Amino acid sequence: MRDGEIIEKNSTYSIFADPQKPLTKEFIESASGNQEALEKILRQPEIARLQKNEFLIQLGFSGSSTDEPLISSLAKNYGVSANILYGNVETIENIPIGTLIVVLSGTATKLKQALDEIKKQNVKLEIIKEGK
Repeated sequence: MRDGEIIEKNSTYSIFADPQKPLTKEFIESASGNQEALEKILRQPEIARLQKNEFLIQLGFSGSSTDEPLISSLAKNYGVSANILYGNVETIENIPIGTLIVVLSGTATKLKQALDEIKKQNVKLEIIKEGK
């Protein structure tokens, strides 16, 4: 709600899994603790010094995508490594919704393949920072 008006209407699960309005997204990030965690991560010296071929990414999982071993599959199939910096899983309407913040590293080619695979797996992918 904003100024007494409903700004987004859907099932509770849909609103938390895929918020459409910026204010809704902001509320969910704040309520889940994800935004606070990301702010702390961004202040870490190691993140400020990300190397070439390292990406700080945020992954959003919901429903059946939470059941898949995505991180280990990326390591096994694409030879990339993942340093998990933060994770959170909530259950809304008996359906899991989760967030991981990860540093993904590997060769440029392998990273591209891994990022493409993430997108194919019905997992939300946000590249927060790319190393230089």
